[in-house]
Amino acid sequence: MSEKLNVLVLGSGGREHAIIEACSRSPRLNKLFAIPGNPGIAAKAECFRLNAEDGAAVADFCKEHAVDLVIVGPEAPLAAGVADVIRAAGVAVFGPSKAGAMLEASKEFSKNFMARHNVPTAKFFVCRTVDEAEKALAQFEPPYIVKASGLAAGKGVFVEPTLEGARSAVQQLLVEKKLGSAGDTLVIEEALPGRELSLMVITDTKDFRLLSTSQDHKRLKDGDEGPNTGGMGAYAPAPWVSDDLMTRALREVIEPSVAALRAEGLDYRGVLYVGLMIAPDGTPKVLEYNVRLGDPETEVLLPLFEGDWVDLCWHVAHGDLASFEWKKETQCSLCVICASGGYPTGKSAPAAISGLEAANAVEGVTVYHCGTADQNGTVMATGGRVLCVSAVAPSLEQAKARAYEAVSKISFDGMQYRRDIGHQVFDKLKEPAMNNAKVGIILGSASDLPHARKIGDTLKELGVAFEVTIASAHRTPDDTANYARNARGRGLEAIIAVAGLSAALPGAVAAQTTLPVIGVPVESGTLLGMDALLSTAMMPPGVPVASVGINGGTNAALLAARIIGSHDSETAVKLQAYADKKAAGVRAARTDAKAFDGLPMAPAEALK
Repeated sequence: MSEKLNVLVLGSGGREHAIIEACSRSPRLNKLFAIPGNPGIAAKAECFRLNAEDGAAVADFCKEHAVDLVIVGPEAPLAAGVADVIRAAGVAVFGPSKAGAMLEASKEFSKNFMARHNVPTAKFFVCRTVDEAEKALAQFEPPYIVKASGLAAGKGVFVEPTLEGARSAVQQLLVEKKLGSAGDTLVIEEALPGRELSLMVITDTKDFRLLSTSQDHKRLKDGDEGPNTGGMGAYAPAPWVSDDLMTRALREVIEPSVAALRAEGLDYRGVLYVGLMIAPDGTPKVLEYNVRLGDPETEVLLPLFEGDWVDLCWHVAHGDLASFEWKKETQCSLCVICASGGYPTGKSAPAAISGLEAANAVEGVTVYHCGTADQNGTVMATGGRVLCVSAVAPSLEQAKARAYEAVSKISFDGMQYRRDIGHQVFDKLKEPAMNNAKVGIILGSASDLPHARKIGDTLKELGVAFEVTIASAHRTPDDTANYARNARGRGLEAIIAVAGLSAALPGAVAAQTTLPVIGVPVESGTLLGMDALLSTAMMPPGVPVASVGINGGTNAALLAARIIGSHDSETAVKLQAYADKKAAGVRAARTDAKAFDGLPMAPAEALK
């Protein structure tokens, strides 16, 4: 066996806790230190309250404690050049140089890097003034993507469904300086439709290896709604990633990216996080580079890693990844973030956490500390993302069950978490089409997917099989026409078309099919959906579209089900049961004296 190593991990979050746990399993480990660490990390490593971004102080610590290897967790120390200072002091470092860290520290640099080396990414504009931002926004359709170029702790990306929202984001960053100097320069780019995929590339620029595939969940709320966050949960591996897709991602993105690091002479020994959007046709494009392990992806990836993490980092730090023996993961993992009530926009008062011991006792579960502090022996939630509950199991289904069982045992004031982590795998909408689909749902853009989920939930309750696709009346008119023309032959009995603004999609579909078409106008733009409603309702003679109200996906689903139920008795029975359930809810509400709060209630006889 190679010599034992004294290892220092820089950072204090859930990612660093997972790194510490992985290091603690290493046969090569001698002593384990953390700067600054957290209460969870303190169970496995000796923690020191130093500034992880002070390279000179960290280098002095390494000398004093005979540290052999430093593993840098977060991006801020890397952007500050800490890795360069430590290397200059003769200590091995797992983490890129300050120059390499620019791939994350500056989105402007990163996007231009991709452009220089023909790495596929979204069309973009770099803006430093409000006027420049206005011109850039005019080049795109909703949703609008506005990014602060600098480091913003996961709060610098705005995904806005309306132009007004995008303008507000620009105002907050460039004028109000909401994120300080991080928002002095903006990157405004096109929204890419598809499914997100995270790839963690371990590289010394000469060679590279991939950790398991994983998928993060950026939005705060279930159904991928609400504001962007640093990540509310993740799972690994991503079972929908085919061999063909991985081949394309390697050939078109990963290999060119690593070659570009070499070509630019960057000292890059660590992790290159590649955030991808996979288009419906399988084309991969880069959303972002990060220069460290993702968080919360680390909390599912490292529990699955079956090699020696310390030995791997040592090999990479010495530019010798090629000689490291790589082992393929055999398990699955899923994690859930428990966040404070004010996250991600506000602060929360410290709150005592209960249930940690019981949660950690669930089979396969580790609770990683993200935002905690020790107060006289009590673990306190200090705000932001507080805990990451991660579970390992032979299948994703088992991992999900274990993770949520553990979450149910934890509590603190204001605790919030998503209940649908892994929905891309477990939700029927994960497939482009359900078998024997009777209803087709066609969307004008990826921003309409939440409406598709609402429609799909109702159709599933009624037992009506459906499929979902994205095609634009303006941008992909041939695709839209082909879908409509082929619909009847593929067994569809109704089409629901969802669109905002000018809402040309329902009419474009209706013009190419004799099937009933139901238009769902959605809120988008300054008119709050009224433009889409009028466009959907006012069709020319011979192009009939049944229009529901703005954002009326539920009624669209019910109308489609009634069309099918007109000749299918099983669907008709389920429709009646649905109606009966709604009626029962109304009857229950009118007998709830507490809800009436003192208002005089009509006698039951009045409704007979």
